[in-house]
Order: sequence, then C-alpha cells, then structure tokens
Amino acid sequence: MSETKPIVGYAVYPPVLPGLPYLAVTFLPDGKVEARRFESEEAAASYVDELAKGHRPQSTKH
Repeated sequence: MSETKPIVGYAVYPPVLPGLPYLAVTFLPDGKVEARRFESEEAAASYVDELAKGHRPQSTKH
C-alpha cells in the first residue's frame, strides 16, 4: 500500500435501489471528494478504514 494523507471525513451509503452498489465517499485534506463503488458495506468500510489510517489500498473489489 502506498502512503497518502489521511482523509478528513467519509460516509458509506447503501444502495438506493436493488442492484446498485454501496458508495464510499471520502473527503480529502486538499478539499477533493472521491466516491467509489463497492459490492458490500464491509468492503466499503474496509476501504475507508485504510484511508483513515493514511493508506491507499492497492486493490479494491468494486
């Protein structure tokens, strides 16, 4: 995993309709916002946990 600045906030949103993905939305220190899709809430939460520690996961299941 490569190092990066920790995130300043995040949210994990459940699918609004069946068949849609979970979304992990992260707020970065430079003011940018990123959204990534995931098949499960656990995968999204794991992703933001790693970002909160200052790590950017190399591979994600989405």
